[in-house]
Amino acid sequence: MYNNDDNINYIEDIIYNTYLENYKYKIEKTHNPKNKKIYNIDRLKIEYLTIILPFKLDKVELKKRKNQTFGVFTKQKILKGELITFYPGDILEYSPDEKENHIVSYTSERFYNQYKGTIPDRTVINDNNIYNINDKYLIIGCSYFNNDPNYLGHFINDGSKPNCYFYNLKDLHIAIVALENIDINEELFLSCQS
Repeated sequence: MYNNDDNINYIEDIIYNTYLENYKYKIEKTHNPKNKKIYNIDRLKIEYLTIILPFKLDKVELKKRKNQTFGVFTKQKILKGELITFYPGDILEYSPDEKENHIVSYTSERFYNQYKGTIPDRTVINDNNIYNINDKYLIIGCSYFNNDPNYLGHFINDGSKPNCYFYNLKDLHIAIVALENIDINEELFLSCQS
């Protein structure tokens, strides 16, 4: 039997190895009319950042807190190093060259199916639901989707005493992992510095 640390590493290895086997077939070129440059777009990376992985995690739920805002609470005891939930990439923004401010936006399949691909105006999106993968990619978890315990990472509040942390799966997906043992019915908190 593997421990919880092996579990997240095992998932990371599977995702990364599958990506490496297939990425060269998914590179596309895009033209930016503003600066007349051509950029390579890694469509497979975009797919990985926006897919919903087929896990049946049911460890957490979204509930109202005492102050009437929402938080993510444990439904069972969680051990240190255990995978808790994922951070969804309902919307992805890709900026290959920050100096030229060239941004391309994509939506996840679940977002596209529900909202017919319409990407909301950037000012409507809650900045608290944004996670920067690296200097070129950022993902946004939309609060429209709040019923999937596999993907509640964007609802976890910042706290001065975090009990979980972001785990970047080689820039292909983001997981939330327990920083310590967490009891049942406890609220999850991430570090403001993450």
